[in-house]
Amino acid sequence: MTDAFAVLHALCVKGMAGTAQLSLMTGRPESAVLPAARNLAGAGAAVFVAAREVWRVTEQGRSRHAAEVRADLTPDAAATLRACHDRFVPLDHRVKELCTRWQRGEAAEADVRAELADLHRSLLAVAVYMAGARGRYAGYARRLTAARDRFESGDAGALTGVLCDSYHEVWMELHRDLRLTLDLP
Repeated sequence: MTDAFAVLHALCVKGMAGTAQLSLMTGRPESAVLPAARNLAGAGAAVFVAAREVWRVTEQGRSRHAAEVRADLTPDAAATLRACHDRFVPLDHRVKELCTRWQRGEAAEADVRAELADLHRSLLAVAVYMAGARGRYAGYARRLTAARDRFESGDAGALTGVLCDSYHEVWMELHRDLRLTLDLP
């Protein structure tokens, strides 16, 4: 996957993101992300929003991304990812319920930790197959593990925090990535 496609894909998943966030999402250094984002902007696929210091994908960028994803996705990879998505959806419901209970203060921290550990193990079992179909999915497993580890170490925001690469944020990116890749609503 080229730097340009990796950045465009991250923008389509996130909608808008700063260079550092794009670096985190793509696993590429900022020194590679920045020129790729600038090239995308030059081609009309992205714009830089200076007031917020973020890159935003354009409609032209979304169209380009959809065409590139379709061209890149082999039938075998698509079948693997569809099977992974089928296994992911029940986990998605459980993660959303867990995060809601945590945010509302309806669950003890020890119970949340135990349930998150179980969910995380289940996700990692699926993530292996996702990464086999498309290498970029390995990055989600790493980021989710890092967020889980931060939560386990006492960072309460690492589960549902905003703009901090929390478990919930990364989980939602992963779900969006699967839907974009498989052209699902």
